[in-house]
Amino acid sequence: FCDNLEANSAKEAIEYLKKRNISYETRKLFHLGVTQTKRWDALIVFLKSKGVSTKEMLELGLIIPKKDNSGYIDRFRNRLMFPIFDTTGKIVGFGGRRLSNDIKVQKYLNSPETHLFKKSHMLYGMNIAKSHIRKNNTVLLVEGYLDVIQMMQHGIMNCVAPLGTSLTKEQIKSIIR
Repeated sequence: FCDNLEANSAKEAIEYLKKRNISYETRKLFHLGVTQTKRWDALIVFLKSKGVSTKEMLELGLIIPKKDNSGYIDRFRNRLMFPIFDTTGKIVGFGGRRLSNDIKVQKYLNSPETHLFKKSHMLYGMNIAKSHIRKNNTVLLVEGYLDVIQMMQHGIMNCVAPLGTSLTKEQIKSIIR
């Protein structure tokens, strides 16, 4: 997804990020990316070339069955991609913001729950914020991905966001830890 964002075909995503005043350095820090828009199976083709099986892609929520059950398509299409990291810095899921103005398409789409990704247990930005939270003994809780990104871009590093859910007991326990 990161490579796609650097490609000339990602103009819409780059313009959106510029409009939101997200710097190149911040894009890199958060590993922001974009899905391919010309193909419905670009991620499938890429991951297969890396030896990832269809079963693994399905288990990780990266693909969904076609409506006619004749195969699979990428779950995330025409979206700005926000990798979601666990506290150790490993990517465990994704959030995707639609790039089109089509209101029939869900604005934000998260990875489904998997053995790696439990939305109600995680906070966006915690992988970066945890040491700053400890140092300041304070956490700032904001609404979403771009709020965290904007705050951190401006040096406020002890901030996190729930992943499109109301704050849960598990997320509060994570903050306390």
